[in-house]
Amino acid sequence: MPLNVGEAFSMFRIVRSLGSGETGEVYLAQHPRRRRREALTVLPEDWSAEPGYRERFDREADLAAALWHPSIAKVCGHGEHDGRLWMSSEFVDGADLAGLLDQRYPEGLPREQVVRIVIAVAEALDYAHKHGLPHRDVRPGNIVLTDVDGEAEPRGVLVGLGIARNLGAADNPGYGAPEQLVGQDVDGGADQYALACTAYHLLTGTQLFAHPNPAVVVSRHVNSKPPALADIRPELADLDPAFAKALAKSPADRFASCGAFAHALADETPMPALTLTSTPAAPVFGEQPSGFRLPELPSWAPAAAIAAAGVVVGIGVWQLWPAADAAASEQPNSSPVTAIASVTNAAVTPPLPAVPVLDGLYRLDYDNPGATLNGNPWPAAGNQVAGYWWAFRSACTPSGCVATSTRMDGTNHAVAYTEGGGMTAVFRFVNNSWQGDPGHGTLPCEAPNVGQQAMDTALALTPQPDGVLAGAQTTTIQSNECGLQGAVITVPVHATRLDEVPPGSPIADPFAVAGPVPPAPQLPPPLPPGPAVPPPPAPPVPAPPAIGPIVPNPGPPAGIMPQAPPPPPA
Repeated sequence: MPLNVGEAFSMFRIVRSLGSGETGEVYLAQHPRRRRREALTVLPEDWSAEPGYRERFDREADLAAALWHPSIAKVCGHGEHDGRLWMSSEFVDGADLAGLLDQRYPEGLPREQVVRIVIAVAEALDYAHKHGLPHRDVRPGNIVLTDVDGEAEPRGVLVGLGIARNLGAADNPGYGAPEQLVGQDVDGGADQYALACTAYHLLTGTQLFAHPNPAVVVSRHVNSKPPALADIRPELADLDPAFAKALAKSPADRFASCGAFAHALADETPMPALTLTSTPAAPVFGEQPSGFRLPELPSWAPAAAIAAAGVVVGIGVWQLWPAADAAASEQPNSSPVTAIASVTNAAVTPPLPAVPVLDGLYRLDYDNPGATLNGNPWPAAGNQVAGYWWAFRSACTPSGCVATSTRMDGTNHAVAYTEGGGMTAVFRFVNNSWQGDPGHGTLPCEAPNVGQQAMDTALALTPQPDGVLAGAQTTTIQSNECGLQGAVITVPVHATRLDEVPPGSPIADPFAVAGPVPPAPQLPPPLPPGPAVPPPPAPPVPAPPAIGPIVPNPGPPAGIMPQAPPPPPA
């Protein structure tokens, strides 16, 4: 039964209905503690009552909640109320592509705009696949563009991730992969097939294998050769080979990743004066690939990025994927290199902000699935991305730039984290990177070893063109009580600015740490010729406060590997 405006559901208050579909009813709802409205999905009653579904729902919702990506609607929470499962996520205010096709573009969107949308969605899907979470329902209705009629660049966001689906032939087969429609297990290859179906619809205005009878649609997806794009839009004939591969009946015959499919479309779509960002190789389904950065594009793409200074900039950022043949073999590059390319592909290095700024409320996402021990994968770090909220202030003087920070509460980001006395950190901008002051502490050995091993921990974050800061936390074992002296644990970290510093946040004065050069004192008027009057001496530079490093817990270890570093006392 639909919920009414103002009605309470679990801890939420219903603001209005956003729609309904196969996955249930969706409402705009107010959370009592979080200072924002969220999209609340209330799943169908029969799904909630199905034996075994609750366990699968909880598992996938937990995976989705651990993800953060600028092109994925963030999952905020999930639970059960009055016998119905629910999930809340970031509310994305915009227009979905299905509605835009129906109302504005019945014959399809321009080719360049479609390729840009596919690139953004492919990046989001590959990121989710890296963390073991296929979407299973990629279609125009689950891709939302923000600010379509506004002055800012529309931002593409993938919604609906994390809802474990019961997709079958009678539900929504128009974008379903053959293996999905016949009830087989699916992975990222099914999402690639659905993304290709979505791209076909966006380009032609016609759904692939369209038919009023769902059974006919299923049969054609499973058995029939896809029609060529050139049959509807002859000028798109050069894209047909890429679509034929992405729409292969067998997942093994498709591209190695969604990104590889997007790369193939971009290769055949000339778009001059692009800004290109080199990224890791495209992921191979079934492995643990590296995620892509979100493309920022001139039109029909995410809004202009927030730069490291917290200032909106208008440079579009495109992906420069490796060649499709190399996508499955190259090792991920943990240090993306930025270049600006013209139609002649001449590359230059874009300038960083003249004055680096690290100021605002940031979420630091620790990519535990990407953690390494001595350069090798470290499964003991866990399979979830851990998010921590920090408030930063920075100051620059002729001698350099310094940022001070305080960890904020994970639920109420307006107040400081207080467990263990709280956590603070100091960063210094060195070689185009914010380098955290190193911390020192101990780690207990894992059974059967006993004792404490000394360790040093440091965090470094480099501003990226899209406004995100990317880097890693590095922990080095300094003693040999556990037989691991010299071992190095590395956890990738991304920091994203999400708000201004909350009022009253207890952050140390960065000028006190930076030791800024004071302004020149005002001298009296010149004296008659005679001995020069020396200026008064500069005041002493205050000593920096005792502020420790950021040391979040990357996850429990296994075997003889060391436990993840605990946060040291502030």
